[in-house]
Amino acid sequence: MSETVQQKIIFSQKEMQTQLTYWLDKLAAEIRPLELPVDKRNFDLLNLQRKSRTIQIPEALTARLLAISQNSDLNLYTLLLAGLQGFLFRITQAEDSLIGSPLLNQIKGARQYNRLVIIRQSLDFTQTLKEIVISSKKSLLAAYENQDYPLEMILEHLGLVPAECLPELSKVILVLKNLHTLTEVTDYPTQLLFVFNRVDTELTGQLIYAADLFQQETIEGLLQSYLLFLEAGAADLDQQIGELPILTAGDKEKLIYTFNHTQAEYPDQKTIPQLFTEQAARTPEKMALSYGENVVTYRQLNQRANRLARRLKQSGIQSGEIIGLLMERSIEMVISILGVIKAGGAYLPLDRSYPTERITYLLQDSQIKILLTTGEVVAEELFAGTIL
Repeated sequence: MSETVQQKIIFSQKEMQTQLTYWLDKLAAEIRPLELPVDKRNFDLLNLQRKSRTIQIPEALTARLLAISQNSDLNLYTLLLAGLQGFLFRITQAEDSLIGSPLLNQIKGARQYNRLVIIRQSLDFTQTLKEIVISSKKSLLAAYENQDYPLEMILEHLGLVPAECLPELSKVILVLKNLHTLTEVTDYPTQLLFVFNRVDTELTGQLIYAADLFQQETIEGLLQSYLLFLEAGAADLDQQIGELPILTAGDKEKLIYTFNHTQAEYPDQKTIPQLFTEQAARTPEKMALSYGENVVTYRQLNQRANRLARRLKQSGIQSGEIIGLLMERSIEMVISILGVIKAGGAYLPLDRSYPTERITYLLQDSQIKILLTTGEVVAEELFAGTIL
């Protein structure tokens, strides 16, 4: 083997290790499911039926987007990416944004294992669209620079099952035909595939969606909200995304006046535990809770809450006593709340993300004697009472 060939192999190994390190860092945090506003939840990921809907982009919005991007396709794509990230955050409140991006046509090479890179961003309500554009461009360029390491192998390095993770990573894909080849990603189990194309000063759009999951009315409302958000954001890039509109005037009126007309008679002589027990008796096998892939029926929820209520009474809970709940949002949290109420107590929810000093203060100030928690063990210096 010649010295030149050996040098190329060594360089390739170092380069691939660098790429692996990048992706292990980028995808190390837990990948949480993006809860899109689907109409149906029972579907076959491998055989999704798709339909498409034209995205009617107003001329003024097109002109504004092209002006901001300075007629650069990469800048335009970054702007569309940031807008989509911000919009999905607003409708799902998922702070961890994961959007698939096809490889750029101009940088495809012979060593091409992937057809897609994952753009991951952390978002919050206070960020401006300009800030997201800047951070998205950095993430986008870094992802393309590290595009060669096989995604399936990266997931295996992380101890994940590729067949389970890839549908989540490719749930939303953004394509700009000026940069990407659409056919490269059409066989992914994508639920929302946004496709744009620029021809001179015109910008056209199309949304290819999983018809098994979304009704046409839902998709039309989604696109209307998306364009409203994008128009407002493009008009002023310095606005915080939490302030950008996603509801039309008509939708606001429906939400405030029509849907909020909730006056109804209710049995005010019965307690919440009594009402819930009656409902569980009427529909024992109906779904009461759904969180991620987990489903709990009314019978199961009632039984688990009753068991907890008995444990609390055995622990000496007094009527009206405050019980601390230190846990993430989950099915267990709902069971805990119902169990505390059934036992005659009151509950104080505590967020694990709070600083330790704040949690300690709340526990001491509320004089909590019993703490319900899941996950990590609570240190004795934090709470010296009974932990269930």
